[in-house]
Amino acid sequence: MAHIDLHLHSTFSDGRDGAERIAERACAEEGLAAIALTDHDTAEGNEALRAAVGGRLKVLDGIEISTEWRGVVLHLLGYFPPGGAARAERVRALCWDNAVKHRFEAVLRWAPAAVIERMQRRRREFLGAEAAVDTAAVIAEIEEIYRQSTAEVARALGRPPRWPVPPAGRLWRETVERRGRVPLAVLEAFVARDGRKAAVLARFWEEAFAAAKGRPPDARERERMARAAREDCGFVLYSERSSSTLAGAAQAVREDGGIAVLAHLAPTLRSTGVCGLDDALAESTALGVQGFEAWYPLHGEEETERILSFCAARGLYVTGGTDHHGKPEQRIGELGGGRRVPLLPIVELLGG
Repeated sequence: MAHIDLHLHSTFSDGRDGAERIAERACAEEGLAAIALTDHDTAEGNEALRAAVGGRLKVLDGIEISTEWRGVVLHLLGYFPPGGAARAERVRALCWDNAVKHRFEAVLRWAPAAVIERMQRRRREFLGAEAAVDTAAVIAEIEEIYRQSTAEVARALGRPPRWPVPPAGRLWRETVERRGRVPLAVLEAFVARDGRKAAVLARFWEEAFAAAKGRPPDARERERMARAAREDCGFVLYSERSSSTLAGAAQAVREDGGIAVLAHLAPTLRSTGVCGLDDALAESTALGVQGFEAWYPLHGEEETERILSFCAARGLYVTGGTDHHGKPEQRIGELGGGRRVPLLPIVELLGG
């Protein structure tokens, strides 16, 4: 039976698999007919995934937006036709404003461990297990790009950003010393979708490679480093806070030509105790949500059936997916695993 997975995460947010790896796994999965990349607060990876799939499967453009409702964070999935997420100006502005308000706190609080792990993985990939990485050579240049980006953010928002900008000097050096192997500006490069920072990171790896190997990287190796740098600059560190209401995010998705679907509602309600499933379904529908994720690894059979019945009675969309992150320690779901989600009307409507 043909099945689908419309909830996947990549290295463009907090997943471990790149777009090429996800495409490879999805195309090898027997019976899988359609997928969607739903990275947190960014749609940067959609085109990369579509290119890697190369028409072998249907691909929906997707994004997972952090929203606020009744004092808790709910995740809203936005689905778009091919190229639609890239044109979703309202959604992109909403996610960018959220990131600007909350990302610096996220960087200081938990990003160092996540980014150090990624930097170390790249080090092993490009330089070998024992190679040392000296970040000092790029600190000054990335500091300057950090300052330039702050000005760009202020122009884009029409106001100064609400996150503090660390100055060069004492605060900067103390942060470097406190965080150890990766300076804060390199961390910041991982949370800004900025081609100049990707170029800096790519050059950093090329110089580190030359120092470790005694020769410059060849053309193929440089392309690998450039691709990795582009992926890593799209690594958006989101926080479990949101300045976007559920109603506002749903409206932005709809106005940008997408379909707004609420993700993994039942486990969120169980963990927060804010209200029951029936009340949440009815209230979120009244706020403009157009569908619900019915099949999910942490949904029980009875919860899935209640969501399906609710949507069928009101003509709402239903979706499902594994919430694949590619992390063994994150026990949610895995691409190709769990209950099979049948081919759904939303795929025929939006799938490319």
